[in-house]
Amino acid sequence: MRVRLVPVLSLCLVSCLYPPRADRGTVPGLSGPPALRVRFDSVLAAAHVSWQRSPDSGFLRYELERRALGDSTVVAVLDDISDTTYVDPGLLGDVEYQYRVTAYLDRNGSSVAVPSGVSTGAIHRRAGSWRTDEGGGTFLPTRLAVSPDGLLYVVGIGRGVVLRYDVNGHLQAALPYASQRLALLAAAGLDGPCLAVSSRGDLYVACTVLGDRGSLAAQWSRFDADGKLVWTRPLPLPVVRLIFVDEQDHVHVCSATQSLEFDRDGQPAGTRQLLPPELVSSVRLWGGRVAALVQPLQSGDAVRLAARLQVYREWGRPDVDRAVGREPGSMDDRGDGVLAEPTDFVVDAASDRVFILDAGRQRVEVFRRGEFLTRWGSRGAADGQFQLTGTVEVVDDLSTGATRSRSVPAGGIARDAEGFVYVADTFNGRIQRFGP
Repeated sequence: MRVRLVPVLSLCLVSCLYPPRADRGTVPGLSGPPALRVRFDSVLAAAHVSWQRSPDSGFLRYELERRALGDSTVVAVLDDISDTTYVDPGLLGDVEYQYRVTAYLDRNGSSVAVPSGVSTGAIHRRAGSWRTDEGGGTFLPTRLAVSPDGLLYVVGIGRGVVLRYDVNGHLQAALPYASQRLALLAAAGLDGPCLAVSSRGDLYVACTVLGDRGSLAAQWSRFDADGKLVWTRPLPLPVVRLIFVDEQDHVHVCSATQSLEFDRDGQPAGTRQLLPPELVSSVRLWGGRVAALVQPLQSGDAVRLAARLQVYREWGRPDVDRAVGREPGSMDDRGDGVLAEPTDFVVDAASDRVFILDAGRQRVEVFRRGEFLTRWGSRGAADGQFQLTGTVEVVDDLSTGATRSRSVPAGGIARDAEGFVYVADTFNGRIQRFGP
């Protein structure tokens, strides 16, 4: 097999040498009789293309065309008649791709084009969205969690309730957990209420509230799988930043400097653990180990210019097993894999993928086996766009509870058992759902 890759600019040359015939259709429409099969593979961010073998008589070559984002190109030219499959990698999420293959045959010294039909598809195509301001007021969703039975739980910075939805965005319940004003802080990102769901379906919500005289108090609540409030208790922490549940259904609640471990009933289950001196915006389990989104570090001999996802050998210790996220090649590098103000992530352990919500780039970035795979999103309010930075009132003085307006990154991400991805599009006030 011999494959020749043709760059985008060479499409004009191909079109001049082999102009479209009336029965061939034009590249913008990519129309023709059906003969092509394409399987879109989100795990590899690729399209697996196959087609019917051309008649032997006068065969010259196959040309595989792809159209996306208003541009068309010939992605491969194959001159072996038996080469009827091709894998096109590097697809972007939430982008519609069209493919067509054309067989060129020699008929009495002239090249005749025999086009296939068109196959259209996408990976991680937007599957819907819904607003989170039911019941009035401003909710501004920031964190998400999916229960074992497929319900989506959402907390926001505007009200002390958890919104529970089915996978299609139908509101099932609003679960109050705090009557006082939520205290918001800004460190690695926006620190507000956080939540986690256990393997049994228990929902845990932790937050910091602001008292009448500016005092701060940390608290947490447990709801059972039916959404019934089991208890609300104070936490022996100055503020709450993060919460996660481990494989034993023990709950870990973190401030900036320490982590407390509890059993499912809220009783202490481990010693108070000091955390590394790093700014962390999200924590989850990955393969039985703790993974954390860590902001750039410049301390002593350690210098990192970009944020990254670090997987620790042991939580609370600085030993890193592996890291995800590329260091920039220069100060102007804004390319794929360079994270800027990531706020949350979710792991697909089966395919060794991680989906990172990067507020600084206003997009989702996906890595597989530690390497950049694909991405989607941009700044805006249209379908598939995000608004993950905005101005809110954050606590400026922990001793007095005084607040000030500040621009901060925010947003959450979750994934259900079927592979659908949910994004808390904070400052657009909505949840967006994307296909597997």
